[in-house]
Amino acid sequence: MKSFQLSVTNIYYHDFLITKLIYIFGTLAPLAYLMFSFYFPYKLRLYPKKLYISFLLIPAALILLILTGVLKMESTQIIGKIIIRDIITFDFSVFAVYFFLYVFIGFVLLLKKIHYGAGCS
Repeated sequence: MKSFQLSVTNIYYHDFLITKLIYIFGTLAPLAYLMFSFYFPYKLRLYPKKLYISFLLIPAALILLILTGVLKMESTQIIGKIIIRDIITFDFSVFAVYFFLYVFIGFVLLLKKIHYGAGCS
């Protein structure tokens, strides 16, 4: 997607296709890592069903906000065949908090499993 982004000079494709797809796939990556840490290699304990649902609804809401254009993340301009992207700080910080929070929660879950598996509980 990045090579497609750097080769396309039509601003329409950047705003309505490329940028949205980049952030949608960027939203799915920490969700996949978190789900991996829940189930690999076993469940440490049973968590409430509301927790699972909330961990799935947050990225779904984020993807919906990205698709509708509420969270734009960046504005793209092409000046003289040069792509200029400006980050929209608030929108990107919402995405960054989500990203690092899910990665951190997944890391803590895996760390607990290592600690529990070593018999140090």
